[in-house]
Amino acid sequence: MTAFSSSCQTQSSGRPVASSLLHLIGQAAETVLDKFRLLEQRDKILRRGRPKRTQLDPGFVGTCPDMCPETERYRRGTWNHLSLFEVDHSAVIKEYSRPSADQEEPLPHELRPLPVLSMTMDYLVTQILDQGHDNCWEWYGFVWDRTRAIRKVRACCRSTRPRSES
Repeated sequence: MTAFSSSCQTQSSGRPVASSLLHLIGQAAETVLDKFRLLEQRDKILRRGRPKRTQLDPGFVGTCPDMCPETERYRRGTWNHLSLFEVDHSAVIKEYSRPSADQEEPLPHELRPLPVLSMTMDYLVTQILDQGHDNCWEWYGFVWDRTRAIRKVRACCRSTRPRSES
């Protein structure tokens, strides 16, 4: 959580975001539910420190190093929404979510950069595509949903970046 201390954003209350996050540092999260709640609190504080926008800024870059953002992994683990193809915590892949008017803009740590999207697609092709023999419908739904999530981010990046980068 040391990354929070370098933040200089302020909330609508005038308090810097970093000082609002101090009470989270050092809190123990012993269960998946505890971890999810702690991450939700962090994200809520970070969102309060950001201005509302209707579109992503052209310079907005995701920083999530994983195939699925941490908060979503713990949320889905808590709600038992993991697929049979997501065998462990490191193999969870971000689900597609439909855009809606009330959906909040993603935080940088929730958005996967293009190299991570490529890594995720490589994982799907090399580890998942040959597993559809026994449960064809679940396999098809899983692959379709996860590739749709990748296409959604690619379309977003393509519309906000110069053509040569996408």
